[in-house]
Amino acid sequence: MAVFLLPMRVLKSIEEVCNKFLWGVGVNGRKRAPVSWSRVAMPKMEGGLGIRDFKTWNKACVLRHLWNLLAKAGSLWVAWIQKYRIKGNDLWGIAANSVSSWVWKKVLKCREVAHAHVNGTGSSLTWDGKKLVKYSVKTVWNSIRIPSSSVDWFSVLWGKPFIMKHSLLVWLVVLDRITTKDHLASWGLTDVNSCVLCPGGLESRDHLFSLCSFSKAVFQVVLKKICRWPDFTDWSSHLRWVVQRWSGTTSPAKIGRLLWVMCCAYIWRERCTRVYGVKRISDPSQLSVAVMQEFEIYASSTIELQKMASVVMS
Repeated sequence: MAVFLLPMRVLKSIEEVCNKFLWGVGVNGRKRAPVSWSRVAMPKMEGGLGIRDFKTWNKACVLRHLWNLLAKAGSLWVAWIQKYRIKGNDLWGIAANSVSSWVWKKVLKCREVAHAHVNGTGSSLTWDGKKLVKYSVKTVWNSIRIPSSSVDWFSVLWGKPFIMKHSLLVWLVVLDRITTKDHLASWGLTDVNSCVLCPGGLESRDHLFSLCSFSKAVFQVVLKKICRWPDFTDWSSHLRWVVQRWSGTTSPAKIGRLLWVMCCAYIWRERCTRVYGVKRISDPSQLSVAVMQEFEIYASSTIELQKMASVVMS
């Protein structure tokens, strides 16, 4: 990927393999991914998972060759190209001919991207007006990609410390990509959409994590030493409150968001065990105990959290 521009069909195949691996789908599986790859490939700060977009990353890697040629980097490949391909001419004006290799044609093709960012010659080369002492693929990738607006909740999910499997699940909750019964009903897969955690409720993302009496009890018990858990009418107000309170870098913020993410994950797990007929934990206090047990184990391995954890566990 760092040597030449890969064909689009190859990049597409790589994306498909990675997508299936991420969502646990076999090579020949037909399971639909809950989130599009374009969203997955966004930086975490923009609401994605921070996986590089292969097309743009490939282009940023290949641009290294152009950068080395323009900077006259001291390598055998650069010396050969300068002597036999460029021959003292301006790199920007060289055209590929019938004897040009496929790799060389792909390197020249990258000039279209580089021309908008590179200025100067030799040791005075700059990228977007800033001198790069050493070529950085990450810096170049970030400047040639199409950015999206930042989301305010990324630090609640991905700010250290975090537990990957729980944060990944809550990421799906935030995007409303979990298979709640309201979604299943809209797809014609079920005609029963009652909540399995509380009587009388209709299951949706908003109900399950904001209105459900079972979920409220879990949040209240687990977070009672940190805050007074308020009543929410929808998921938007719920998430906004969490972001305002626990997106910082203080120990209470780290403890609060970690416990909150764990609560959401355990609530969803309990919901799934009930829907699919597996043994369940019937009492919110018992589920809260399970959350705190995992939290205690995790906190014991993190020196920064040990002191705060002792307060929460007491």
